[in-house]
Amino acid sequence: MSSAALLRHFAARELHCINLGTLLDRTNHATSKTILDSALWHATEELPTRLAHRIDDLDSLPKQLRTGNVSVDTVRKWYEKSFNDLLNFSERHKHKKSDQLQTADWEDLGRCLKTIDKRHQPVATTLAEGFHRHLSGNPELSHDDTLQSFLEVFHLSRIGMRTTSSQHMTLLQNLANGGERPGLAGIIEKKMSVRDVLEKASADAKQVCVDYYGIYQAPTVKIEVPESLVTTYIPGYLWHISFELLKNSLRAIVETYEEDKYRPVTVTVSTDSTDDEFVIKLSDLGGGIPAEGESEVWRYMYTTAESPYSPDEADDYMVSASERAIMAGFGYGLPISRLYSRFCGGDLRLQNKQGEGVDCYVHIPNKVYD
Repeated sequence: MSSAALLRHFAARELHCINLGTLLDRTNHATSKTILDSALWHATEELPTRLAHRIDDLDSLPKQLRTGNVSVDTVRKWYEKSFNDLLNFSERHKHKKSDQLQTADWEDLGRCLKTIDKRHQPVATTLAEGFHRHLSGNPELSHDDTLQSFLEVFHLSRIGMRTTSSQHMTLLQNLANGGERPGLAGIIEKKMSVRDVLEKASADAKQVCVDYYGIYQAPTVKIEVPESLVTTYIPGYLWHISFELLKNSLRAIVETYEEDKYRPVTVTVSTDSTDDEFVIKLSDLGGGIPAEGESEVWRYMYTTAESPYSPDEADDYMVSASERAIMAGFGYGLPISRLYSRFCGGDLRLQNKQGEGVDCYVHIPNKVYD
């Protein structure tokens, strides 16, 4: 069967829902055999299917959104290369079950998944910069519902693919090393300290703010979250959500006040918390979202900041963007942060107070369900 025919074959397959609850349920009931079975199934069935669906989505973009769009072509090539890498792995180990694979075979799988993970690291930034550049002369196309729907599905799928691959790589590594580290279920932390993650996100966001604006000191971030607050979560995802929200708040403060009059950003546990979830509230007094932008904040590519790159920069510079901290300008921070939150069983909401500031609410489930 040709490569194109195989792509069509896998793209026609049904996709199954993946979220934090699904991964936790699989891991909590895992044995050495089921970990190996699941990793082999992921590499030969699940991941190729998800890649094929996304390639099909890229090919189905309207002509005006794809023609001449270098970023779409680049990402498609990355996805097709990863798809073929997995097919080649399957071909090398055809008809073998997990208990028939040797140590060298599992090492082969680990290298394959790590290569794909590294290849896909710049995908989000590459698409963001590419669409910014491509649509710079036709900004009305950024409101195209087809494009918005494509980006929502594409990035949610990307989160699912990278999460499951990371989970399988971690579980395989744990097996090789003799067992799971206490308190972890793969990449999931069973009793994650919410305060620790918030403090790390705060420090990182403040450093980016200082570097970006060339100021001596970033505005204060007051984290009033009890040290005892723990939950089952993927730490990197709460970090990402908090980092993006804090960057927005710090930017609003710096651009609203003189340096000696900065107002603090506060992070608390909201009174909206219930038995089923708790809510982290991040509040700033940076003037709020402009009236004309209030209905736009969840749209991809909506931003009140200047693009961090000029339209004529080289494509290889665009690809390296994900390796550098960006203060603002792509218009992806809020919608992708909401995807991370929803993937983990929660949500992300904003309450805008024009002329005053913004309250952000990160909903985190007390219990994770499939």
